[in-house]
Amino acid sequence: MNKEQKTAAIHIKIHGIHGRLTSIGNHFHYIGQALLGEQILSAPSLLQYIKELISKQQLAQGILKLNGFYAFTYQHNNTVYAVTDRLRSRPLFYAIHKKTLYLSDSTTWLNQQYSGKSINRQGEMELIRAGYISGEDTLITEMQQIEAATLFTYQTNCIKKQKYYHFMPKNSSKLIANSALFAPLDKALTQSINRLISLANGRQIVIPLSGGFDSRIIALYLKQANYHNIVTFTFGKTTSQEVRISQSIANGLNLPWHFVEYNRKRWRKAQKSTDFNAFLLFISSFTSVPNVQVYPAIKALQQNGVINPNAIIVPGHTGDFSSGGHIPSTLMAIPAQGNAKAIVNCIIGKHYHCKKPTDLDSRLIAKISLQVDALLQADALLQADALLQADALLQFSSLLIASKQSPACSIYEAWEFNERQAKFIVNSNRYYDYRKLDWWMPLWDNALIDFWQHIAPLANRHNSGLWQEFINLKSREMLSEAAPQTNASEHYSAFTRRIRAIFDYFTDPNALYTLVPFHRWLLRKLKYPNANGTVFSYLAEKTSNNQQKQIK
Repeated sequence: MNKEQKTAAIHIKIHGIHGRLTSIGNHFHYIGQALLGEQILSAPSLLQYIKELISKQQLAQGILKLNGFYAFTYQHNNTVYAVTDRLRSRPLFYAIHKKTLYLSDSTTWLNQQYSGKSINRQGEMELIRAGYISGEDTLITEMQQIEAATLFTYQTNCIKKQKYYHFMPKNSSKLIANSALFAPLDKALTQSINRLISLANGRQIVIPLSGGFDSRIIALYLKQANYHNIVTFTFGKTTSQEVRISQSIANGLNLPWHFVEYNRKRWRKAQKSTDFNAFLLFISSFTSVPNVQVYPAIKALQQNGVINPNAIIVPGHTGDFSSGGHIPSTLMAIPAQGNAKAIVNCIIGKHYHCKKPTDLDSRLIAKISLQVDALLQADALLQADALLQADALLQFSSLLIASKQSPACSIYEAWEFNERQAKFIVNSNRYYDYRKLDWWMPLWDNALIDFWQHIAPLANRHNSGLWQEFINLKSREMLSEAAPQTNASEHYSAFTRRIRAIFDYFTDPNALYTLVPFHRWLLRKLKYPNANGTVFSYLAEKTSNNQQKQIK
């Protein structure tokens, strides 16, 4: 669905704060890196491609073919185009004041352009509840974000926003043997890692190697490809299972491994620094709660010369989501159409942390309901969409059994993709932007996402069953029979995990609760309303208060 809004003059200012910026004159600004097939697009190449698409009136279709993590703006005569990639990995924002459009990658710049702005109280409530503000809203009523996978166009005093992509897995729910899917999954991963290697071009690749599955598979495939310039690291308490597993994987692959110890002293020191508080504002951008856990490690490793200035950081975002680890069981067996309320309730329970849907403010319920309705409309249109005929899918046509109708969990995943993944998980790459480091996310490569979206059956994706079995098999092949077969949390019994969750102020493996006053944590445990005693709710409240002081 296109949205339109009339306006007049335009002011565009792109700073390149979310990745490498390349500009051609004042009319074309390109952040990050896009690929077309195997071609790494330079700014002139991308601009030429865009011009050809515009001349054919096929811009949205052509953008869909792009891979990578990028954003761009292009101004031609009286028309302005602004595009975010599928994940909004390089955010863009805009504001309208007195029929003038302001467009930028910097909310700080937008905030400074005029006075008289107001605080979005509903957005503030949502930020603290969910950790991000959904849709196009921000903490400033008059400022909007360009959402994931959006073609934003200004032409003849009119703004249009067109969604060109949805992550809506539509394959069969019938379970098949995981082993039947290993070959296409391996092919997609190999293609993704090869593109990373081509992009890195010999530069140092730095892997934040956790105790989980996602970063592990990246390390395994880079080692298999004989890429030599690799460094791994992890962080946390010395007693953390994450640390032990990370080190064992790095040692098994003979990769350099660095450990940054986290304790209360390190966090207290960070909390008092002006740099840390500047980082909180930078990563939030009036939109998301700051994700902070990698901040001390990256800073320490840079200061110690472990990370090269031209390194490329390769986090494991977000294999557990795309592989099906977030699929709600309650939505698997019911169709999407006709079950909007069940989808909304599931979103509220999971992402807004409400035991009952009615615990959430009615305005937010209405907002989420409208978002789900829009996704249901998109789902109906996508039944015959050209995406289902992509070349990558035809290679595996014997495995592709299209579902006659989308399950309700498909809409749930689409919502989480647009909101939590784009605005919280992927937004955590602001760590690296803040430290002027390049980054790449091979697990979000188009080939791999096409596999999860169109090939792997729902039942194989559920609980990341296929993904985990595949990684365990690969680990045994390349490490040993003693290779870790679980992630770090699964090393504890269910009873131990429950006790650790109750006393998370003391048991958190990264000592993050140092940032939260003890009394706030205790009030939350005592179920005091609006205590904001988790790490992220407290940081959301703190950052929101600080940003409100800046609003003009």
